[in-house]
Amino acid sequence: MLVPVLLGVFLIPTGNVIVAAGVHLMPVRIISFFGWLRLLYSKLRSHSSMLPEAVYLRRHGLYLVAISRSSAVVLLWMSRPAFINEVGHLWSLFGMYFLLRYLIRDSYDIRWSLSSLY
Repeated sequence: MLVPVLLGVFLIPTGNVIVAAGVHLMPVRIISFFGWLRLLYSKLRSHSSMLPEAVYLRRHGLYLVAISRSSAVVLLWMSRPAFINEVGHLWSLFGMYFLLRYLIRDSYDIRWSLSSLY
């Protein structure tokens, strides 16, 4: 599942957008959504844990930067479209981050994913 996700993210132009109820669904957001649906379905059938490893302290910097950036934009513009836009950015960031973190587990996965992109 890793190679189709990476090829979709890198090869589908970001200008291809589906607009539903005023929300722009970019390819990264759609891929992360359906990737998580597939992982959730497979994990519910196997009754195992979703994320096997604990979250380390150094990764909290990503969360802090993303949340503070989105909070700053929402507080700057104070509008509903700004809030919806930032929710979309957080969806893209965290959706792909956790999906790739789940799919790439060891050095073999890193080498295999990089070699498939050549």
